[in-house]
Amino acid sequence: MHWSKSLSSLFLVFLLLASSSIAAANGLSSTQVGLTYQSLDGNRYLAGRGALPGARVVDVSLHKPIEWIVGVPVGNDSLWVAVLNDGSVRALSLQAGSARSIPNFEPSRLAGPPVLIRQGRQVAVTAPAEDGSPLSHAVPLPRQERLAFVSRRGRLGFATPWGGQRSELALLALPDARVLADETGRILLLSDPTERYPHGALGDGTEAASMSLIDAGGRPRVITRIEFPQPWVFEGIAPIWTDWNRDGKREIVATLSSDRDGAKLVLYDERGNTLAESPAIGTGRRWRHAIAVAPFGPDGEMEMAEVLTPHLGGVVQFFKWERTRLERVARISGFTSHVHGSRNLDLAAAGDFDADGHVELLLPTQDRARLAAVRRTPEGAERAWEVKLPAQLSSNLAGVTLAGGRMIVAAGLSDGTLRFYHPR
Repeated sequence: MHWSKSLSSLFLVFLLLASSSIAAANGLSSTQVGLTYQSLDGNRYLAGRGALPGARVVDVSLHKPIEWIVGVPVGNDSLWVAVLNDGSVRALSLQAGSARSIPNFEPSRLAGPPVLIRQGRQVAVTAPAEDGSPLSHAVPLPRQERLAFVSRRGRLGFATPWGGQRSELALLALPDARVLADETGRILLLSDPTERYPHGALGDGTEAASMSLIDAGGRPRVITRIEFPQPWVFEGIAPIWTDWNRDGKREIVATLSSDRDGAKLVLYDERGNTLAESPAIGTGRRWRHAIAVAPFGPDGEMEMAEVLTPHLGGVVQFFKWERTRLERVARISGFTSHVHGSRNLDLAAAGDFDADGHVELLLPTQDRARLAAVRRTPEGAERAWEVKLPAQLSSNLAGVTLAGGRMIVAAGLSDGTLRFYHPR
């Protein structure tokens, strides 16, 4: 297959499987996307069954602190890309619990989080386009042969990988917004940047005054624009866009903040109607980090997990949707999901990390020296187990679900160790 040279300005492509010792993936041709936030819809939920806390540990020394990790499955094996704190990129294959470095990897440097895409034997890593925002990245759109990204001019851009054909939607996007996509190729994007709430906890003082739902098929158009009433802003880079009540329709979880009241959680439908909300913290410049909507409940009920004030108290809280209220049902302290000022919002994820049939929230303790699993119980929430790290967690938590549903979890550490928790 010939890849147009014009493609290199949007994302760089290489025949990785042809140069490594990994097999041809048994003829697999479906697209696999590796994201720091697990899912294209922004819900940090990993499918499959993990092997923690007794997993086989595989450590690889990359010699410098690791900022970002992504991986994709290749049958019963996996491919991984790590970005170090100096922007250099390392690639590895993990086969039968043994890691092997992949030489001459391109791109050799990235300024932000990678997105890893595999389709059969073809593998690619997205990078900011020459005309793209350096604070965001391109994502593939399901059911379409094109990518979506935030342009340097702050527009929603589209490009086809094979000809580099470009187009833009006249919409003013948040410069560091994540482009979320659903299974039909629709897009949800934070829009209308504003500095009316200069908290700056997430890397800068610019937040979103609205979010836009876009039909990206054919000629893209805005379906719904949800404007946040002043003085509220969306404090974050993406909402959670998922079917909370399992009725076949997606809802949108937003974190809204203001100087007077602090942060609150608001649940919208796709028409922009407010369905439910939580009480606000009550004090400005206090953030809450919505992580995932998943079957956390003791009997598999769908609940949302957040970390309240991860820079201060680090309280994990679980919420149920009760008519017009997001009602807190459990809380437990001693954790974090974000480092103040960092652009990495992916230090936590939901999944069945110990294969016990229940979903846990996996995240670091407040000192980032351990990974802990928080589990909902009929009485509230508990620290189910934890694993000690040889150095502080410095990257996002990454995961890959292999054929058969087995899960590998990866963590990058401040001493340059890339640690894999691999099924035995």
